[in-house]
Amino acid sequence: MKKSLKPIIKDDIKKISINSITNEDKIEDFLFENEECVITIKNVEFNGCVFKNVSFNKCAVIDTDFIDCSFESCDLSNIDIKEKLFLRCSFKNCSLVGASIIESSIKQTVFLECNLKYANISCTLKDVSFINSLMNDIRLFQNKLNNVIINNCDLTNAEVYNTSLKNIDLSTCKIDGINADMDSIKGVTTDMIGVIHLARIFGVNVKL
Repeated sequence: MKKSLKPIIKDDIKKISINSITNEDKIEDFLFENEECVITIKNVEFNGCVFKNVSFNKCAVIDTDFIDCSFESCDLSNIDIKEKLFLRCSFKNCSLVGASIIESSIKQTVFLECNLKYANISCTLKDVSFINSLMNDIRLFQNKLNNVIINNCDLTNAEVYNTSLKNIDLSTCKIDGINADMDSIKGVTTDMIGVIHLARIFGVNVKL
C-alpha cells in the first residue's frame, strides 16, 4: 500500500482566529489554535492550514474542502459534511463522535488515535489509514475503499454494509459484535478470534 502523504504545510504560517475569516474562495497557510468556532464556514477551501485544539461544535461547515490540512486535538463531534474533499489531511487525537461524512472523497489521509464512535461514513476512501482509533458503533455504508489500512482499532459493534473489506487486515483490531453482509467481509484478513466473531454473524459456532 502507498503511504498516506503528509500534509504539505509551510513552516512560517500565521496564527489567526478562525472566527475572523471571511468566506473567500481559498483560506491558505494559517494556524488556528485553542478556540471555538462559532461562525458558519461556507463555500471555501482550506489549504495548508493547521487546526490545534479547535472546537467545531457550534459552527456549520458547508461546501468546504480541506487540502493539506492538519487537525490535532480538535473536536469535530457531530459534524455534518456532504460531497466534499479531504486530501492529504491528518487527524491526530481528534473527536469525530457521531460525525456524518457522506458522498465525500477522503484521500491520502490518516486518522491517528481518534474517536470515531457512532460516526456515519459513506465515502470514497483512497490511501487512508485508521490507526489506534476508536471506531466502535461506527457505520460504514456504501463506501468505496482503495488502499485502506485499519490497524489496532476498536470496531466493536461496527456496522459494515455494501463496503468491501477485501484485502484489509483486521487481525490487530477488536471486532466483537461486528455486523456485516457477506459481500463486505469477503476476502478480509483476521485472526482466529476474529473468525469466531465473523462466523457468528451467520449463525456459525466455531469450536476451538
